[in-house]
Amino acid sequence: MKDFVKSVLYLSIIMLVFSACEKEEEVADKFAPFIIITGENPVWVRIGETYTDAGAKAYDVDESGDTINITYKLTTENNVNISIIGLYTVSYSVSDENSNEAEKQKRKVYVNNF
Repeated sequence: MKDFVKSVLYLSIIMLVFSACEKEEEVADKFAPFIIITGENPVWVRIGETYTDAGAKAYDVDESGDTINITYKLTTENNVNISIIGLYTVSYSVSDENSNEAEKQKRKVYVNNF
């Protein structure tokens, strides 16, 4: 009986030591944000006419699996020149709070004399 009590006590001490050493794991952000271009893509604009980009929306998935709107973090690069015929690109990019970057999205804008 003494050996049994010693064994149980010994196992209890070992379990206490191991449980005290366990670290809580942080939940890693597994999801990169994503971008949805709004409006037409590609866009054709007559030379000299006004071009207003339709924009895009950005979303991320949080730790609980909910989709959240992060459009306020969206960066837009727009080099469209309506005075010169050519193909232009409007690029959209975004990253979340954990620095996960979305796949950059691009809109093609054709400026021509139709």
